[in-house]
Amino acid sequence: MAQKIARARWFFDRTSWVPTVEELNFALSSIHPEERDRVMKYVFYKDAIATLSGRLMIRKFLAEATGLPWADIAVGRDENEKPIFPSDISLQFNVSHQGKYTIFAGESSGAKVGVDIMEIKYTGGKPLKEFFRLMSRQFSKQEWEKIHENSLPTRQERTFYRLWSLKESYIKATGVGMKVPLKDIDFRINSPLKSVAEFVEDTELFLEGEKQENWKFQEVLIDENYGACVAIHCQSEELKNYPCLPFCEVMAQDLLKFCTTALPADEKAAEDLFKKYLESEDRK
Repeated sequence: MAQKIARARWFFDRTSWVPTVEELNFALSSIHPEERDRVMKYVFYKDAIATLSGRLMIRKFLAEATGLPWADIAVGRDENEKPIFPSDISLQFNVSHQGKYTIFAGESSGAKVGVDIMEIKYTGGKPLKEFFRLMSRQFSKQEWEKIHENSLPTRQERTFYRLWSLKESYIKATGVGMKVPLKDIDFRINSPLKSVAEFVEDTELFLEGEKQENWKFQEVLIDENYGACVAIHCQSEELKNYPCLPFCEVMAQDLLKFCTTALPADEKAAEDLFKKYLESEDRK
């Protein structure tokens, strides 16, 4: 039996996979009916594959962390619709996707975990100054000061999206959604993100003016254009047990290698998804 894993940090690059109908059929047959239905609701291939790859990463982690056969892995959802493993709630995990990437973070010691990936540049149609004005209520006074610390628009964009990713990772770790005003989730950045794969973990979280000692935020560049953040929540004295873990790339074959079918094959669904691939920018 393969050795069980305790922690995982993975990323999947959608553009690295040139799928066949057979592979898509197998992948879709390896998840539960409600998961497949969720995947097939998406109009665009990139969204469907982001969801499908995320579900496969969750199952890969749970299988490797528990030693259970793939067919025995049952993923549920809590009252806030966050995916959970009801058989062992000490196994915590989270998925995020944007652009070509899907990323995953998993822990097996009970700490809450949230992960977010964000393209760290502004791609909207409005002038950056107007965009910032519209987003003014989402950040604290101290955060806006940090955003405007550098006069270069590109630097302001990077800081803006870095702070946004921090907030998202916190919200995803708590699992309660947007029930707290974002400006009240107040981050203090102390170190720049300089190089790809080089972690920063000295960013501090303040809630209602009080520093939160039982949170750790591990930030890293996946590449020059995408930043990721992992939020970890546990007792402050236990945070030392969660050192930074590099993100490892997983390929489609890594995700499919240990799959077993959970559903009868649905060739029409696979063909529909493959058609979306042929019409996508990935194919073009």
